[in-house]
Amino acid sequence: MNALGFINELIEVEGSPCFIVPDIVGEGAGGFDDASELVPQKNNQPAISVRASFFSEIRENNPSVDVFGLWQVVFASGIVSDEPLQVVLTNSNDGFFLYRNDKGNYISGTVTGGFFDKVSHLRLNDAQIIALELESLVRPVQAAMTRTELLARKQAIKRKEWGFIGGAVAAIVAIAIGADLYLEYRSSQNIADTSAAHAKLVMFDSEIMGLRRKRVEFIPYNLNKLAPIVILSKQDPNLNVPETQVGASQWNAYLSTDIPAGSINKPFTYDKKQDGSWHVSWKN
Repeated sequence: MNALGFINELIEVEGSPCFIVPDIVGEGAGGFDDASELVPQKNNQPAISVRASFFSEIRENNPSVDVFGLWQVVFASGIVSDEPLQVVLTNSNDGFFLYRNDKGNYISGTVTGGFFDKVSHLRLNDAQIIALELESLVRPVQAAMTRTELLARKQAIKRKEWGFIGGAVAAIVAIAIGADLYLEYRSSQNIADTSAAHAKLVMFDSEIMGLRRKRVEFIPYNLNKLAPIVILSKQDPNLNVPETQVGASQWNAYLSTDIPAGSINKPFTYDKKQDGSWHVSWKN
């Protein structure tokens, strides 16, 4: 089937309505101000675009219907072969050609009365004719867009990018504020801890000064006073030494048991009481 019933006509591809319009492949694909890129160049796939002027009237009359390029659909449907010259006919001598030169660059254009524009040495007899069957066509991913639609899309992308950047900046600011507040809190805690430690240090210094004032500068040597009491205690564990005589020149003690003869000598003097107890005295 030739493309006469396809080009600029409302058809259904894969169950959805669309229009197929002439497009530009390879060289010159993006050389117009109103060019809408359909397929970017990658690997062995040439760039494909369509001029908005080719479908402006279609868009006005059918704003919600997708528009695709002819060669865009042919590539998407896998119909393109490895032949350097391929043609989609609209009648026996007219149609659209796709040519790959010796350098591997693609050129597209129209065939009118058997003559090829842009590449005059080509002949229709040398071309592989591509027959388009509606049932075998595949809808491409990217539909054509007018200049206004392209601008709106770019603005939407920019808004999204700026929204992302704004969100990222807001997140960074929030993190910075949070970090600042945390550092301020930690600083306050450190100041409070330092103040508490300083207060404890002052308290400890005060207690140390108090202990220094109360400490005993001289430890008295009272062995000569305690020795007699130790000796007497060995004779009588219940030795009675009155506390009131502390500081007196002579000390007295009272034993409840008998003193064996010769067991207590100087510096003690002693005598036995009527109740059987002994009175012992000595001088400090």
